[in-house]
Amino acid sequence: MPENCTKCDDPIRDTTVTFEKKPYHPECFVCHQCQKKLSGKSIFQHEGHNYDEECYSECHAKKCAVCEKPLTETNVKFVVYGGEQYHKDCFTCSSCHKSLSGEKFFTEGDRRTCTECK
Repeated sequence: MPENCTKCDDPIRDTTVTFEKKPYHPECFVCHQCQKKLSGKSIFQHEGHNYDEECYSECHAKKCAVCEKPLTETNVKFVVYGGEQYHKDCFTCSSCHKSLSGEKFFTEGDRRTCTECK
């Protein structure tokens, strides 16, 4: 008994692509945005849809409050402060530019200053 494709629900008679224990036809396992094949790529999910990294970054990824680049790196911890997200290397002292991630710091308006520069 053939399995049905997760995307189109038609039976899979030949090659099956399995992602997160769900079967797909190879031609159905594509990015929800650009429709390019996802096999062999980093896959990101949003609201039940699969995306390649480029489309996910453009459309759905949170952006760093300083550099505005997407926060999509895997196994990387990002800084969350004041309701915004930052790359560790972007969350820095306004004076010496040392990373403040995990450090004590002072704020004056929108400036953050490390204990050494205070």
